[in-house]
Amino acid sequence: MQQVRRAAQTLRPLLVVTDGWAAYPGSIRCAFREKVKKLAGVGRACLEVWPHLSIGTVIKRTQKKRVVEVTRQMAHGLLEQAEQLLELSHGGSVLNTAFIERLNGTFRERPASLTRKCRHAAARLQASHTGMYLIGCTYNFCWAHQELSKTKHWGRACTPAMASGLTDHIWSVCELLSYKVAPAPWIEPKRRGRPAKQAQPIVRPTTCQKPRSRLRPLVRLRKGVLCSTATIGQILFSAVPILTALASFLFIKERIGLRKIIGVSIGFLGTVFIILLPVIGKHTAFNGNLLGNMLVFISAICLAWYSVLSKKFHTHYSPLYLTALFIYLTALTNGLLAIPELLANYNFLNTIPFLGWIGVLYVGTFGILFFLLYQYAVKHGSPIIASTLNYLSPVVAFVVASILLGERLTGGFIAGALLALLGVYIVTVG
Repeated sequence: MQQVRRAAQTLRPLLVVTDGWAAYPGSIRCAFREKVKKLAGVGRACLEVWPHLSIGTVIKRTQKKRVVEVTRQMAHGLLEQAEQLLELSHGGSVLNTAFIERLNGTFRERPASLTRKCRHAAARLQASHTGMYLIGCTYNFCWAHQELSKTKHWGRACTPAMASGLTDHIWSVCELLSYKVAPAPWIEPKRRGRPAKQAQPIVRPTTCQKPRSRLRPLVRLRKGVLCSTATIGQILFSAVPILTALASFLFIKERIGLRKIIGVSIGFLGTVFIILLPVIGKHTAFNGNLLGNMLVFISAICLAWYSVLSKKFHTHYSPLYLTALFIYLTALTNGLLAIPELLANYNFLNTIPFLGWIGVLYVGTFGILFFLLYQYAVKHGSPIIASTLNYLSPVVAFVVASILLGERLTGGFIAGALLALLGVYIVTVG
């Protein structure tokens, strides 16, 4: 009845005809009521039945499955008003339930669970509920009615939806099921009790901060990457050939000629020029953090020591053995430093996407290949020549970015790349 009320116009004349079941009139009166404030002031409003509501009942008495008597009476409202509404609706000249009984017959004919004396029962109420809606929609939109299609009404095939002005054609079942209905606006339900505490967003530190957990190591080379800037980090790592030349001269007594000094200096200037191009163009600050810069510089010194010591060990060990030893020691050291991270984020493996695993596989495979070739360069050349090849990293990175990402090569980059290549050439030839 609430659906009928929503479909009807409020406080307008309405005629409802039912059979003789005594519960119908009371339910209809409860459904069609409005709040009316009769007395001013504080107090509850009364519920009044619509003034122009008419409820008629039709009681049929049968004998031997035949109707022998029909009693028509008004359960609410006046008979004269009911007859006027009946005439306006073109639903006959006397009170009747023929239309609703015909509709009930249609509904009982379609779903098997509503058919009389059948063996099919609905397992769930939701299935019968949705099935009734499906039959109701097809009844109004997809099936032409014989009475509406007569000449005195429309004179052509017509559905109830066409007669009501909702559509201008007979719908197919496919069109009905594929029609998109906009959902009702969502209203957030009111919650009782205390409001839930909102989770604090995780803020990544942009500057070097003191770690809160005592389990974290106080000094980490990875901390230098977080505390410094990318530009300063690349510039400090460009000093690896210079540090390697100094360490080679002091510890393995490698002779450094004037050509190598000039080549290392020219390559360093070209690399720094390439690195500083984006910063100079945007006029941004690139001083970084003191602690972060020191940690990155320490890592550059460690790489220089790695190159020099590898040269001494090549007299007894092969490049493959040194590379494998380097990988094992690196994995062990990083594993120990990562224990606090694993304890804090033990479920981080489930959050890594597929492309992240591809990146890990790429870095692991080509990283091992790089260090293996680096060891061969140190063995058959010198630590200075091998470290000078690091000047080519920014050049190759910019060229690959221009090919894959469409970045434009500027004149400043070309000049810096030529200086870096010239420095590498002078060192390797000398």
